Amino acid sequence: MNHERLLKITQKIAGLFCILLIGACSPEGAWDMLSRLSEDESVLAQEVNAIQKLAAWDAQAGDKFGTSVSIGGYAIVGAPNEDTGGANAGAAYIFHRTGTNTWDAGVKIVASDAQANDKFGRSVAISRDYAIVGADREDAGGSDAGAAYIFF
Repeated sequence: MNHERLLKITQKIAGLFCILLIGACSPEGAWDMLSRLSEDESVLAQEVNAIQKLAAWDAQAGDKFGTSVSIGGYAIVGAPNEDTGGANAGAAYIFHRTGTNTWDAGVKIVASDAQANDKFGRSVAISRDYAIVGADREDAGGSDAGAAYIFF
């Protein structure tokens, strides 16, 4: 598949997700739009392969690793039910690209004031050397007031 064709397909799919996010049409209408991609273009899923599967090095059942993800120089993955700071306190893992198709084992980050059920890692974003991690059930400002933590 040539680069221009891949770009066109990606733009169509990105447009679909934008429509879903801003509510410009019903989910049924959005799926109808996706189905309009020609059968030839639907080959995209068969021609694009995963480079590497990332996983938490200390994974346990129920951690929900992968609930939120972001990539931008580094990759960050949230695991809001990880239990290091208490049951479901949460964690996030930052991965660094080490080669053309390889990523390191990852660094685990947790909230400095982690408590049970904070859900740290439910939302994540990363840009260059900065990461932000949401903990929507953190209680410092009141029950489930939430917090966001910035790391650099």
